[in-house]
Amino acid sequence: MNRPKDEVAALASTPVPWLASPGEHDGIVLASRIRLARNAAGWRFARRLSSAQTRDLVEQLAGAIDSVLPGRLLRIDKLSPVQRRVLIERHLISLDLAGSERASGLWLGSDGGRTAIMIGEEDHIRLQVFAPGLALERLLREAIAIDRRLESRIPWAFDERFGYLTACHSNVGTGLRASVMLHLPALATLGELKPILRGLEQLHLAVRGRFGEGSEPQGHYYQISNRRTLGLDEATIVATVTEAAQRVIEGERLARQAMLDDEQRRTQLEDRVHRAWGIISHARTLSGEELTEHLGWLRVGLSLRLPPFADSRLSWTALDHALIAGQPGHIMLTQSHAEDTVRRDRLRADLVRSWLMGGNNDVRQVH
Repeated sequence: MNRPKDEVAALASTPVPWLASPGEHDGIVLASRIRLARNAAGWRFARRLSSAQTRDLVEQLAGAIDSVLPGRLLRIDKLSPVQRRVLIERHLISLDLAGSERASGLWLGSDGGRTAIMIGEEDHIRLQVFAPGLALERLLREAIAIDRRLESRIPWAFDERFGYLTACHSNVGTGLRASVMLHLPALATLGELKPILRGLEQLHLAVRGRFGEGSEPQGHYYQISNRRTLGLDEATIVATVTEAAQRVIEGERLARQAMLDDEQRRTQLEDRVHRAWGIISHARTLSGEELTEHLGWLRVGLSLRLPPFADSRLSWTALDHALIAGQPGHIMLTQSHAEDTVRRDRLRADLVRSWLMGGNNDVRQVH
């Protein structure tokens, strides 16, 4: 059996199955996720269990999941901080679970990480399914099918009046969180993003950074998701989030077109794209924050076929790969001597040039 280090390192060297730009929305939508929060009947909530009870629960839940869903278990409490960081960067675990020292796990479906179940976070189980683009309705069907199979082995804590019982009152009811990850640099540049985000919050939708709750929106990446789960059915929640996402997508498209149609704004847009390309292709050190910011403008340039990409061989696959594989945890786990920040930033610059200019999308050792 592979050790956890081997398994996480192998995972870090593969593409993420939920990122396949540009999709039908020209790279504005990166991915969709459906998450269901569930707790096993007859057990206290996770944070009220003793350490021994937590270990027993994780083992029982992992065994039940194994009986209905092909995949493998990673024990989060046995992973190093770097390994946990890789799982965060791939959006497989939350910041909360990564910081816990209690017994916990991540069940990775055999589909390469498109299905992932957190065990022992705030709730006993958080079932997640991912897909590229805007695909919440399909993901909801998939999640419900898996949930029903799990429930045949694990009776859920359920109340006829309130619905599924969860550790946080905001998840009581359906236990559903439907989220869409969007890239919105044009709206931000034109100063139109903040009013839109305020409007979403008035619709009881949450707006967070790329890594969810507690994260900052680096590179103009945002997650939009529902706040309410009580008193609404799953289909209504998904329809609400989908409609809101479609409106924001259209707003970003109009903002990009407005920048193209105005001579001064087009010059500014082209300048940002050229500067991003210049730094990416020539920098000898590159931080993770810089990478995220500059890749964002390259995505815009490629989607609009702006110079220097009108006749470029630069691919969406390479951009997607660099966005994930260039993150700090991935660099540290896949490259030798990458613990030091200065060394890591130099490795990142070398790797990104290779990926974007050399047509090689494999994680390689750079010396």
